[in-house]
Amino acid sequence: MSQQTPTGNTLNSTDYSNGRFYLSLSAPVVEGTYTCRIPPHNLSHTCLTDSRHGNDFVRVDSVKVNVLQTIFEQNILKEQDEKLKAENEKLQLAVDKLKEEDGKLNDLLSRITTVLRKCPFSWTLHGESSCYKYISTATTWHSAKVQCENRGASLVEIDSETENAFVFRMVDSKGAKQAWLGLSDLGEEGVFLLPSGQLPAFTKWHLWEPNDADGREDCAVFMPGRSDFSDSWNDAPCGSNNPFVCEQQVLF
Repeated sequence: MSQQTPTGNTLNSTDYSNGRFYLSLSAPVVEGTYTCRIPPHNLSHTCLTDSRHGNDFVRVDSVKVNVLQTIFEQNILKEQDEKLKAENEKLQLAVDKLKEEDGKLNDLLSRITTVLRKCPFSWTLHGESSCYKYISTATTWHSAKVQCENRGASLVEIDSETENAFVFRMVDSKGAKQAWLGLSDLGEEGVFLLPSGQLPAFTKWHLWEPNDADGREDCAVFMPGRSDFSDSWNDAPCGSNNPFVCEQQVLF
């Protein structure tokens, strides 16, 4: 330890406060410039002390102390930077967790929306109890019946004038000339039954229909391609190919 002071006293310690670097001396000294040599392996702000102790703090303006002050400030900045990095890591973890929770909430919302929807996607609700889906692929009456059943539905069963008008508009809007209805007399000629095996509560046959032309017309169709039929029904060969409408109960 070496020092230069007007009194020859040994420096007691150093301190950094309010942006300034201070040295504590072992006794009062006159105003001047003082230096403190600190070993390179110990850049703390403490100098060697002698047997005497003083409480005076003297501002030091030497280049060496300014360098030490810079190092000290750099250490503080380094500590602050490390703290900021640690805080940033915590914040990133929090953000990642929020994103995960957001994904879970979106999934839950999607499931809730599905549950609350009365009809499956791409099906149309009519009234309070039924959903309808137009299938454009032309097929036989029996195939249409099976395809609806595979969807958890049935080939459309018309129960009222209102429902009849709705289904006719659906078929007509698709440009179909004919479309199958859930009604046939395959079991007994002249006795048209629903796919469930029940007699229909409502019918709207066109004038002089069903007529079983050529003894081979056993399945009911809409005839939007015939303006004279409007929304009334006709009987047609069950083996012909037509689009169709499936009907199922609402989901809840």
